[in-house]
Amino acid sequence: MRAEQVARAHQKRRAALAKRAGREVRKLWGRIDLANIVRSWQEAMPDVLTVVESAQTTAAASAGSYLGQLAEAYDLEDDGVAAVHAITFAGQASDGRPLDSLMFQPALTALTALKQGATEGRARASGAFTAELITRTQVADAGRAADQVAQTVRPQLGRWVRMLSLPSCSRCILLAGTVYAWDARFKRHSACDCTTIPAPEAVAGDLTTDPRAAFEAMSTDEQDKTFTAADAQAIRDGADIAQVVNARRGMTDAGITTTGTTRAGLAGQRLGARRGTRVVRLTPAAIYVQAAGDRGQALLLLRQNGYLI
Repeated sequence: MRAEQVARAHQKRRAALAKRAGREVRKLWGRIDLANIVRSWQEAMPDVLTVVESAQTTAAASAGSYLGQLAEAYDLEDDGVAAVHAITFAGQASDGRPLDSLMFQPALTALTALKQGATEGRARASGAFTAELITRTQVADAGRAADQVAQTVRPQLGRWVRMLSLPSCSRCILLAGTVYAWDARFKRHSACDCTTIPAPEAVAGDLTTDPRAAFEAMSTDEQDKTFTAADAQAIRDGADIAQVVNARRGMTDAGITTTGTTRAGLAGQRLGARRGTRVVRLTPAAIYVQAAGDRGQALLLLRQNGYLI
């Protein structure tokens, strides 16, 4: 199987997982009592976290096999020097805060809508949309972070290429096929389901895709919906997509977290937490910034922070 086929199958499974989790959390939101949004959502939070954390763990657990299959597709030995600790990717939001803090956002969204005069139905719908959007994003983020950690322990895969999952937004289409270093941070917007194809430096360029080819594969209606009618017409008339689209707008990456850093947690033990205290645990994205291209330092920090076993 070719690397693109391996990546596409992996991406499809991940997207389905995130979608299922999003729907489950939306159903939990459907039980909310609009007369007491905060209390009823807090009561539902244990079930919400169970759904999201389970999906995050499942997403992260597939990273090792994905990288192994890619190595085979490149006719390389799978020489990973450590294994991804999947559960470490659960329970934290990709911006570094505890997951329960982020998952409270749907309640705030609904409360704000009511305060601004929205009907109860519209307020409930806005909260449901937010709950599903956050869930899908966090599951996808956990999986992509685990993929990058799994790539880090395989030095023969020194690059990664951004791969679309059509239909995609205009920003993702512009970034499609871009080649990045192994430690580059993944820029994404909410509910982005793009993925990475880790690759050896010698072949990464062969995996690139042309944003215009992706544009031309869409129907006129799809182009107009994705780029706006005016921008799509400009591109059809020959305008450079990169000049039409600001690909970085709305794209974000990750930070730090204290999740899992009590003395009892693996990361807490490795980071030297004292009993009853927490220490700050870096997210993988923050680790790559600190390592500054030094793979050995990145591996050390990933181990210390509990992402590798």
